[in-house]
Amino acid sequence: MGYLTGSIVSYVQANLVAKIIYVWKCLPESLLGILKALLPWSPASLTVYDRRSAEMGFRAGQIGLPWDYSNLILNPLLVFFTFFVISMSSWTECAGLVVWTLFFYGWSRFMHLRVQSIAFYSTDKLDRNVWMIWGAAPLALVATSAIAWQFRAGVLEDAPLWQKWALLLFTYVFCSLLWVVTLRKMYPNTTEKGPDARDGDFLNCKKDWIFSWFNCNPVFTVKCLHYLPKLLEDTELGKVETQVVGKAAMWDHPLACGDDPNEVRYYSPGKEYLHFSPEKQKKMQEGDFHDWLEFESYLEALGHMADLCRRKRGRVKPEELYKQLELYKIDFNAPRI
Repeated sequence: MGYLTGSIVSYVQANLVAKIIYVWKCLPESLLGILKALLPWSPASLTVYDRRSAEMGFRAGQIGLPWDYSNLILNPLLVFFTFFVISMSSWTECAGLVVWTLFFYGWSRFMHLRVQSIAFYSTDKLDRNVWMIWGAAPLALVATSAIAWQFRAGVLEDAPLWQKWALLLFTYVFCSLLWVVTLRKMYPNTTEKGPDARDGDFLNCKKDWIFSWFNCNPVFTVKCLHYLPKLLEDTELGKVETQVVGKAAMWDHPLACGDDPNEVRYYSPGKEYLHFSPEKQKKMQEGDFHDWLEFESYLEALGHMADLCRRKRGRVKPEELYKQLELYKIDFNAPRI
């Protein structure tokens, strides 16, 4: 439900409200003004929906890993709790959990790659904590339930009740600690610093990250885009050497930029391609990213065929369709990505 309300419903709402106000105009202006309050980043005018407002209004929400992780922990936890009770429905709940896992995997991949925008976290602390909770909550319950069923089968039948409860508690704590220690041993908790605390100067950090301290600052980006050209025009140095020396060198300060140090760029999620040079963009487009084990490869092929049918208005010749399929032919012997 979080995916529907956070991404799909908001997109449908913005699209419908924008069409009612600026395309169809099927209501009086007084009602359109009230309806405009439901449109994200709505402009002041009821006649013109500028490009910037439309782009911001239809921008997809960021990937919400904390909300994804809650389902991955709570649903198995609730199913594993039923292992302690005598029920004929335990196997159906486990089967439902398997079906939900397969569905949620495909659904999450589709939403993350095709609907939602990218999100950045400075460290991997969230992933590590979720892995530890996964072992301490759902997995430890499976081992504890096995001990509980041993007691029901007659093992330690004469033992006092408090000893059985103590053994159950010990099993749960031991399995949880074993998981945490094993996880920390395999993936040690490094002290790697986040991008905002990385050692080194600006250029060294810029080699590892698309974003930097400067191109994430909207005020500084606007200053580079508008104030710097005016400054160069007003100076004698700018009049003489504008065509010879780069902007960053003349200003003696790094610009808010991407690969090109003289081209002003502002970082925004989903606009990473603007920060790459044309040579890098060409290399990325020429790469073969099809993997026969990745369902996105087949979904990409279906999307291009649907686009071909739309452009041809349904009048697609068989040879054109075969040619499109040949472009996305998957080599099963190719190495995995």
